[in-house]
Amino acid sequence: MGTLTSLATAFVAGLKRDRPLFISVPPEVLDHLRASRPQQVQQRAWLVMYYGIILNFVSSTDPGNEDTKAKLRCNLWLALNDARLLLEPSEANINALILLAVDVEEFTKPSLCWMLVTNACRMLQALGVRHRRFDSRTQDRRVVMFWHLNLVDIGLALIFGRPPTFHRAMAREIPLPTLSQLLSFQPHVTPAGAPALFGAHYTHQMFLLSRVMADIWYRLHEETTPNERSIEATKQDLELWYQQAQRVLIDFRQVWPLIADMSMQILEAAAMAEKPFLDANDAASIDLSLCSVGFQYQYLFILLARSSTRMRAQCIESSKRMLRLLQNMVPDSEGPSDGMAWHLLCGPFTPFLDLFGELISNGKGESEENKEALAAMENLPIFLGKMSSRSSLAAKLEQVAVVLVQHARYVIHPQGMQGSE
Repeated sequence: MGTLTSLATAFVAGLKRDRPLFISVPPEVLDHLRASRPQQVQQRAWLVMYYGIILNFVSSTDPGNEDTKAKLRCNLWLALNDARLLLEPSEANINALILLAVDVEEFTKPSLCWMLVTNACRMLQALGVRHRRFDSRTQDRRVVMFWHLNLVDIGLALIFGRPPTFHRAMAREIPLPTLSQLLSFQPHVTPAGAPALFGAHYTHQMFLLSRVMADIWYRLHEETTPNERSIEATKQDLELWYQQAQRVLIDFRQVWPLIADMSMQILEAAAMAEKPFLDANDAASIDLSLCSVGFQYQYLFILLARSSTRMRAQCIESSKRMLRLLQNMVPDSEGPSDGMAWHLLCGPFTPFLDLFGELISNGKGESEENKEALAAMENLPIFLGKMSSRSSLAAKLEQVAVVLVQHARYVIHPQGMQGSE
């Protein structure tokens, strides 16, 4: 698995990767971990973060090492066996709960994930975000922490169908962090020491999206009856966000001379500028982040379209597009930490089941439309198969997807399937 020193190094690197807040490990904590003295780490949050990140590290570098992974899961449970971690509000506890909830899918199941995120949100409310007694640095840090939690909270609410902890009014009262605030807190720098603009701009786009996601939740779950007009208005907000994100994403080639022009495509510019200086894992993480913008848009559009009688045809087309995107969504490295693991595993089943229901009920047999739907559906079991080495849940979901794809094939080609039996 590696020496204790190399594992401590992997721990520090894992804390820095793709998170909007730089978490500095106290030197004494690292000393205890390197010397195999975890029982002397006073704040259990650091042990939770350590074992969670090392479990991810082992899952990605040595996925067949079940014995080590089982020991790490046992250590995680032992580290969690402290009521203070769940009851005492602190920034370290919040970061530990969120990291465990959204990044360590080998350990955290959906119900536990939802509970951990809820606790983290309540802790931040107890600590406060913008009190006058806070110094400016603390206020800035808490604002960024709120928006990161808000994104995770509403994202998981939509995926799991459970109510978010933060009311959407909070996102109207607490201002979005500025780009300079995100640059000062997000950890990435290029090897040359320059701030990584891509991470800050991507995070800003996701924070903007969380406002739209809260409106979508309200339309789908809190309005007493579906309202075509309000659904259309929310759809326009989503499309406006996506168009803005697209302006940030594509068709920008003159990178550094124009990068200060905010009307230009900043995310793609930052990606093009930074990728030559990054290692393969960091470059792959940027590519995944770029793909995730379209992935998120299609998923949210489908949620709205399913609730509208006028948008049924659009829902089917978006379902096909979202499932095709899975070809580019298998992370070769750690992806953005906004709950993407759960979105990747659970989100695609929404378009998959929409296409499955349409295919078995439309009576169109071997039509080109049904063949296109089946081809899109076939992407899901392939995707889950590739993800299964990283997540036991992916392996279970793959079996479900395979059975449904086989049934869909039988609906389209009943004679061929009978002949192959």
